[in-house]
Formats: sequence, C-alpha cells, structure tokens
Amino acid sequence: MANRTPRIAASLLVASLLAALGCGQAPAPTAPLARSAADSPARAQAHERAELILASREATPPRVPGATPRAHFAFKGTHYHLLALGQPSWQERLIQALRGQRGTLQVGVNRSWVASEASPAAGAPDDEFWSLQYGPVQKRLPAAWAHARGQGVTVAVVDTGVDLTHPDLQGRVTAGPDLVNQDDDPSDDRGHGTHVAGIIGAASHNGIGIAGVAPACRLLAIKVLDGAGRGDAYLTARGVASAIARGAKIVNLSLGGPAIDSALRGFYADVVKSDVLLVAAAGNDGEAVGFPAALPGVLAVGATDEAGALAPFSNRGANLGVTAPGVGVLSTVPGKLYAQRSGTSMAAPFVAGVAALVWAAKPGLKASELRERLLSSAADRGQPGPDAVYGHGEIDPLAAVAP
Repeated sequence: MANRTPRIAASLLVASLLAALGCGQAPAPTAPLARSAADSPARAQAHERAELILASREATPPRVPGATPRAHFAFKGTHYHLLALGQPSWQERLIQALRGQRGTLQVGVNRSWVASEASPAAGAPDDEFWSLQYGPVQKRLPAAWAHARGQGVTVAVVDTGVDLTHPDLQGRVTAGPDLVNQDDDPSDDRGHGTHVAGIIGAASHNGIGIAGVAPACRLLAIKVLDGAGRGDAYLTARGVASAIARGAKIVNLSLGGPAIDSALRGFYADVVKSDVLLVAAAGNDGEAVGFPAALPGVLAVGATDEAGALAPFSNRGANLGVTAPGVGVLSTVPGKLYAQRSGTSMAAPFVAGVAALVWAAKPGLKASELRERLLSSAADRGQPGPDAVYGHGEIDPLAAVAP
C-alpha cells in the first residue's frame, strides 16, 4: 500500500493540472442540482429555455407560427416534439395555441438540467486502488460478488459520455448516440460520465485502478450533457428512450434540474411501467429532491460520507429512496486517470451497480420488485423506518443480493 498512495496522488495531480489547462480531463465542479419548482418558483423559471415540449399522438408537429420543430422521438405510442420559440415572450401564447391542435396531449417548457456533482472534497480484488475505495470495502462487495457480478445486465449511463478507451472500461462499454453533437461518438468531454461509469462497472481483478460495483455488467454510454455538464429535460428524455431501445434494463441519471413540466411526466410514467429501473441523483443543494429523481417510481439516491453520515449538500425529502457513498469517491476519469469526486452523482451509480448485481442474481424480478428489494434491504439510518434524511436507509449490497 505504501507505493500506491503516491501513484494515486500523482494521478489526481495530473488530472487537476489538465483541468487547469482546459484539457477537459478532470472537470471543475458543476452547478448543484436545484430544488423543485414548488420550493423555488423563481429559480425554476430561471432554468427555462426558449423551447417547448409537445407530447402528441401525431408524428408530425402542427404548424404554428413562432414554434419551429427542432427534434422528435417517440415512446410507447406518444410523440415528443421539441419546438424552438421565435421569441421567449411568446411562450404562453404558443402554449395555448398548441393545446388546441389535433393530437395534443400535453405542452410544457423545456428546462436546463445539469450534472449532479458537488464540489471536490472476503477475497478483496487485486485492483491497485481497492483499499482507497471506502464504499465497496465497507459494503462488503466481495461477499456480494459471490452471488452475482452483474453479468447479463446492461446499465445505461445517460450523462456527459464515457471515455471508451480507459483501461478500466475498455471493451466494457457499448457506444450509444451523442445527442448533443448529433453523432455516434459518445466520448466524454467533461469527465463526469466516465467517473459515473467506473463506479458502476469498472473491471475488477485486473491489477490496475479500481473495481466497479458490478464489474461484469455491460455499460451503455449515451451523451446528453455537453462539455460544461449542461443539458436539458427533453434531451435527457431522448437519452432514456434511446437507452431502453438499446436494451438497457437500468438507467442511471446523475443529473437533474429544478422542475419538470407535464409534457414529460407522462413519458417517465411510461418508462416506469416498462420494466426498466431508473436510478437518479437526488441533487446537491441540501434542499428538496430534484427532478427526475422526485418523480414516482424513480429511485432517488442521496449521498453519505465515509462515516455513513448524510453529506451536507445531499438533498432530502419524503421521496428519497436510499443513500449511498457519495463523498470523496474514487473512480475513472478520461486520460487513463483516476480522481476523487463528491456528489449525489457518485451515490446514484453505486446504487445502479447494486441493482445490476441483484438483477443478475434474480433475473426473474420485475423492475418494481427490484426497486422494492433495494429499499427493503437498506440498512436503516436516522429515525426508525423511512425518513426524509436517509430515505429507507443506506444501500446494503449483500443484503439485497443474498437469497
């Protein structure tokens, strides 16, 4: 161990230098996930974009002066159209006009969403930095691996993309679309998605780097956030739909925003009914759980530190599902490097990895049953029973995967 600490420190130093030089290898912290619109309407309005989302039965959007079609995807028979406004001040008038069109189900405003990263702060595997991974060590992952390692389960990382060439991820990630640049190369120009991917499924027992929670799972990279870690609600929904179309059973969403309009609530309700588990970061401003984590059926994840205490930045509320390690989490970053990061962005993929372990061990479970198993097997924290601070408790991989 004496020779490992300098090496990881060197990796972290190089990552910091690259970030300072603007190389995009180790990104600076992104803005925290905002609270729900009900808690801060002014703040929610500040995240509105000059775009509308139209949920319709029609594949072709109506021709309404001042609303220009920008993008389209379909899910479960509903068509979701993104329309650009000629002027932001036309918003209410165009919403009313679209509501009167044939096939319209819902009309809402598109909103900016960001990555949910906070400010930095039994047979163990031979991975070089295993002893520095306090979460997997404390949660007895090697014992859980005796039951399953995530084999046969695809977990989608809908994020800033993934470094497909990282030694701990190479050959383990399927390249999905880059919806930001509209191409087929979901490379990571921020580093956030690569860090998330490593937490879920970095290779284990390979003598280098770290070990992911579900080292035998398949990762699917879909890029919906740009190099600044920013995106929007519509693009995220397109990413989720794309992940499901490509066979993902678990979708990790380490991102979010202040609110979500009714035009997309139906989409997420349909996803939850589709036997797909959505795992989402609760957010990092210490307030109410953000979106999409706060939606019914989505598993909202808060962050704890090495001592098991809730991180000060972690959002809370009655719809919080579970908590997981999210402070100083070591994982992969672009450039064959490793870095420690904090945020509910780091806690959510830990839970997504545990979900992959359970589904590999118990493939007959439905997504709703898997979600309930993760909740019911969590180690109770705080007040007895579910509470607004820890949800159902701290995720317990061994208890969740054991017979």
